[in-house]
Amino acid sequence: MRIAAIDPQGVEELRSVRLVPASRTAPDFDFIPGQFLHIRAPSGDASYFAIASVPGQPYFDVLVKCAAGASRELFDLPVGTTVHVVGPQGKGFPLASYTGFDVLLIGVGTGIAPLRSLVGWALARRREFGRLTLLHGVLTPPHCCYREDFAIWQTAGVDARVTVTSTGGCSWSGPVGFVQDLLPALRVDPHRTVACLVGMKEMVQANTERLREIGLHPERILLNF
Repeated sequence: MRIAAIDPQGVEELRSVRLVPASRTAPDFDFIPGQFLHIRAPSGDASYFAIASVPGQPYFDVLVKCAAGASRELFDLPVGTTVHVVGPQGKGFPLASYTGFDVLLIGVGTGIAPLRSLVGWALARRREFGRLTLLHGVLTPPHCCYREDFAIWQTAGVDARVTVTSTGGCSWSGPVGFVQDLLPALRVDPHRTVACLVGMKEMVQANTERLREIGLHPERILLNF
């Protein structure tokens, strides 16, 4: 596939990268939200990136953090560069099995990528689900990616909330703390809610414990791997 666009995301080390077919043979853009792509950069280094775009669109969006290996190389590649892509892979979030349920999405950092895909997918099927709630935790306010989407989601009826670990000297009127600290203020019906979690092991464990304490069955606490 070919890099068609690069969209900076608040802080220097984060970019959204859009991939389109590099030839007339178009890939199948249907996938389960939460799945990921295996992307190999020109050097041969490869890594996995969660798909941030909505299924059915004629492109894949991925969120890239400037780190080591393939992530660093992909971060620095210019528009027009061709990369090798395998996927989609992974089990994703099979929400089609939970028609009629409230959907609770919890993520931190770059975990917003697969959740962005999932929110878009659910909004396209809005009548099939109950309440849609997104809890997202970031390091500082500028670390919140796809910020323009949050306003769109909120207008569409998604209860989208962001918390920061630190204000970082920025003007911020929202909550400060860990994402699991947002749970006590929510009205969660444990009998009709399915939760999707994306993040570090410690974050997933903390939120799983909180969700189980309020009565959510473990089978309805979903991970995308």
